Amino acid sequence: MVDAKGLAFAIDLVEPLGPETLIHGRLPCGQLLTLRRPGGPPETGVLNITLPDAALHFFNAATGERVAR
Repeated sequence: MVDAKGLAFAIDLVEPLGPETLIHGRLPCGQLLTLRRPGGPPETGVLNITLPDAALHFFNAATGERVAR
């Protein structure tokens, strides 16, 4: 789901690594995603995230090749 706050990211696993935390989870479409964020673990089981266009990379599922924008 997309709203003014971003995408709902359901957290499956949290890995505190000192100054940063890896957060493994799922987007509403079921896509698995790993986030890296500064600081400690989140306080809830769902985060609302936004993904900046410049940080997104798309790949062809059949060939594995990056898709140009």
